[in-house]
Amino acid sequence: MANQKALEELTAYLEELLVGYNVTRRKMFGCPVFFGNDNLFVGVNKDYIFLRLSEADRELFKATYDEAEHFNPMGDGPGMREYMVLPDHLCRGESETGPWLSKSYQYALSLPPKKKKKRAKK
Repeated sequence: MANQKALEELTAYLEELLVGYNVTRRKMFGCPVFFGNDNLFVGVNKDYIFLRLSEADRELFKATYDEAEHFNPMGDGPGMREYMVLPDHLCRGESETGPWLSKSYQYALSLPPKKKKKRAKK
């Protein structure tokens, strides 16, 4: 139950930060995620926020935060290469969150839109 409360609080916080952004909200694995230009760029999982960053921004993120780690939703392997977990203090209202969110959004917009997969007919 504690994870559900954290998920709701973080989702509300993230939605406040995303006011003014042109995003689409979806659910992946039961968690809220947001897309820009049909590219996933930020979401909430368990009790943290993750975001997608360019290679240069990932390097800066890792250099800035000792606790930086790759998003690893399954808990095995090295994690997802382009996605980083925001340190806890950034998920709780720190003013540094906005610029990272903006970098993530701009990166998503710079990528070509995902092509829709055709579903097999039954």
